[in-house]
Amino acid sequence: MRADYIEMFNRGDGEELKSKACAAHSSSMLAYNFFHWISADNMFEYEDTVYNRVFFEVRIPTISKSPAPANMDIVLVSENKKKWLMLESKFTEYFHKSFREMINLSHGYFIPHRYLFADQDEAIRTCNLVEYWNRKVDPHGEEFKSGYYDGIKQQLCHLIAIKNIMLPSGMAQVEAKVKKYNPGLERMPEYIDFKTILFDPPKVEVFKKEYDAYADYEKLCEDFCVSVVEKGACPKTVTVGVTTYSEVWAKMKSQIHNIELCRFLADRYMSLTDKV
Repeated sequence: MRADYIEMFNRGDGEELKSKACAAHSSSMLAYNFFHWISADNMFEYEDTVYNRVFFEVRIPTISKSPAPANMDIVLVSENKKKWLMLESKFTEYFHKSFREMINLSHGYFIPHRYLFADQDEAIRTCNLVEYWNRKVDPHGEEFKSGYYDGIKQQLCHLIAIKNIMLPSGMAQVEAKVKKYNPGLERMPEYIDFKTILFDPPKVEVFKKEYDAYADYEKLCEDFCVSVVEKGACPKTVTVGVTTYSEVWAKMKSQIHNIELCRFLADRYMSLTDKV
C-alpha cells in the first residue's frame, strides 16, 4: 500500500489498518483493493464520468459540537474536478441485524440549530428524515422490524456531511475542515453522487442465509434513497443510490491496466458471487 493511502487510513476514525483490515471480510480492504488503482495513468469511466483520483476514509464534519466527523470509505474525483463519487462499502456487515447505533444516535441530530447549514427549513427537513428512521428501531413502535439499521445510521450521517459540502451556507467553514482533514482534496465539487456499494453473495441454497441478509439490507438502502427524496432532504446537486460490487466490476474489469490485479480481484472476491 502506498504511503499516502496508509496516511488516509490512519487519519480515519476506525483505525482500519490496526485491526479491521486484517480480517478476510474487511470492507475497507475490499474498497481499497477495488479502487486504489485509479489514477491519472489509469482512469475509471463510470456512468459517463471519468475519474482519475481516489481517496479513502475521507473525513467530513456533520453537526456542531460533534467530536466525530463522518468517514466516507471511498471518494473518486472526476478528471475535471467537478464531481465526486462517494461510496460507502459494505461486505458482510449486514449479516448482523444491529440497530444499537441508530437507537443511541446523538440527540444533536434531532435539533435543527445544531446543523451547519443556515437554512433552518433545510435543517428541519433533515431532522424529519432522521426522526423517520429513528422511529423504525423503537422496539415498542408500530414500525419496528429487525434489520441492519446501523448501516442506515451511517448513511444519514454521510448525507448530512455531504449537504454541508454542497449547501452554500456551510461551505466556507466546512471546506476549510475538509481540506485540513484530507490533504489533497483541494477543491470542493459541484456535484456529488453518493452510493452505498454492497457485496452481493451468490443466490444458492448453501448461502441462503447470507443472501437473504443482503437482500434485506439492499431493500433498506433502496427505501432510504426513496425517503431522502420524499422528505425533501436531498439537494439538487446530489444523487443518492445503491449499487453492488458485481455491477461496478462489470464496468471496471476491462479498464484495469494491471492484469495481475484484475485476476486477483476476480479470484479473491468475484468468485464468491454468481452475478458476473
